Amino acid sequence: MAELRRLREKVNSEEDFNFRNTRWGMSKEDILASESGEPVVQTDTQIGYFTEILDKNIYVAFIFDNEHLGSALYALRDMREKLDDAFRDFADFKQILTMKYGEPNAGEGDVWANPSFGDEDGLKAVLSDPKKYEEALKQGQILHAAMWRTDRTWIKVALSKMMEGHTCGVTVEYQSIRHLANSDPVVG
Repeated sequence: MAELRRLREKVNSEEDFNFRNTRWGMSKEDILASESGEPVVQTDTQIGYFTEILDKNIYVAFIFDNEHLGSALYALRDMREKLDDAFRDFADFKQILTMKYGEPNAGEGDVWANPSFGDEDGLKAVLSDPKKYEEALKQGQILHAAMWRTDRTWIKVALSKMMEGHTCGVTVEYQSIRHLANSDPVVG
């Protein structure tokens, strides 16, 4: 609980930043200067670091479009084999985001990860059956998410299958609204 309190204080003092100690549009050099430690990934389009948040191992990615920061994400590195554990992780991150941004104001719930997986009636049928719902999450067919929109940023916390061999994982994605001016943010 003390760690959540410290995070709330830190979150409230970072209102000038869009993600961590950065602002949208920064260069790779700016990002490298803003983060301590050596990146574990450094390509033309991404700089990534390992860190820890809420005693969880996290991968932090800064993603560049035309050499300017346009999006970023946190990805939980510790995949959960039990769905209940993954939902607890989701709830932890949603709580932190809600402390900073208020209740989700851009959508919340379950959606098909890909519209080709089914229609609204099919989704309702899956959601009404706990066994089918769990299997759909594990197979990566459904995305459980909460989204926020600020003046400059779309934020999404999501629970979904992240890679083969793992059940589910949590990501928190941040996208610059200005860099998305020609497209809508994607829930899935």
